[in-house]
Amino acid sequence: MNFVYHFEAKPQNGPVFSGKVMATSMELAQSKLSQQGLRVIEMRMNASDSLDLIVRKTANGREMAQFYKTLGRRLGNGSGLEQSLEESMEFTLDSVLSVIISMMLVAAKNGANIDTCMQYAGIDKRDVAVIRALREAGDAPRGLGDLASEYQQTYSLKRKLRSVFLEPLSILSFSYALIWGVFVFAVPRIQHFYAQLPNASLPGYVKSLYAFVDMFDAHIVVSTVLYLLIVPLLILIIRSPLWATVRDNIPSFRALSERSDHAMIWASYALLYEAAINRAEAAELISKSAKRMDSRAALANMAIAMRRGREPARAVAVAGFPRFVQGAVANYLRSGSADDVVEGLRLFSQNLAEDVDLLSERITTLARNAMYILMGVIIFFVAMITAVPMIETALHQV
Repeated sequence: MNFVYHFEAKPQNGPVFSGKVMATSMELAQSKLSQQGLRVIEMRMNASDSLDLIVRKTANGREMAQFYKTLGRRLGNGSGLEQSLEESMEFTLDSVLSVIISMMLVAAKNGANIDTCMQYAGIDKRDVAVIRALREAGDAPRGLGDLASEYQQTYSLKRKLRSVFLEPLSILSFSYALIWGVFVFAVPRIQHFYAQLPNASLPGYVKSLYAFVDMFDAHIVVSTVLYLLIVPLLILIIRSPLWATVRDNIPSFRALSERSDHAMIWASYALLYEAAINRAEAAELISKSAKRMDSRAALANMAIAMRRGREPARAVAVAGFPRFVQGAVANYLRSGSADDVVEGLRLFSQNLAEDVDLLSERITTLARNAMYILMGVIIFFVAMITAVPMIETALHQV
């Protein structure tokens, strides 16, 4: 687990400067700085940035896109790497990215080139490979621009996917809080009301529920903790292979999951293909960031097939990708020049992103209707344990 340390250090030639570094311990952080020729004057853990790094682990996609775009433009205009990084540091609002830039700046002050700075800062290996290949070809700024476009597309796609479940999640959260409130506040007052009536008439199911609520309220701290633990339990279930299996048995959800994953996969592969990265290595790099297990397995099979001498198009056909990927991607990989391949893969990725838009709207509508039904059920349940007994008691009194 990495932590963030704030430091003040002095290079062999130059003034004292401050920055941030990521490492698993203070000793390792000091060692990282010493390897760059810095003499550490002061170092302390940055608690807020460390917590943010533990919670999020990676920088915001939109901020990364803006950073790459700005850095590429400045380098393309002739600015030095160190100066460009210092200027980028002033504009980023993401704490994780600010640590990354700070570490890149440390390496830049020691004379490192841009891909070495990125590697030192712990940036994704795919990004480092793209920039290294294009820097050696004298075109690092264009590579940064391409990475910016790809990060922006991925960010937009993920944002659309999150919006699919935003409204259902809000309704579920409200319902979750409502049930706890009914147990803790509403039911005890209703019970007190019934206790004042000489001939109160309660249905059997209400008596059983009220007995459960009495036990719940009698151990309110333990009961509330157990009730709150339902949330992390549900999160664990949703992230488990079991939920992935259940989700994939629902056609709309499977299509959304597959197409969103492959939209990002083939946009990344186009980027690596354009940078002339080894085709098998490119597939291996992308497999580490794929979301679905079957996508990762297919990319690994694709890499193995290419290392055994098969052409990329044939490797895609035998790797175990879904049908909508096999034919389209194989055709694009046979299309001739590298520019044609890259253009075809990017077009395919854009088409999948459009499919995701359509599926998102469909699933959002279905989820919204399901949540309305759920809210109706919850309101009916609350009425059955509150209003209905009151009505029956009033009728009984008459």
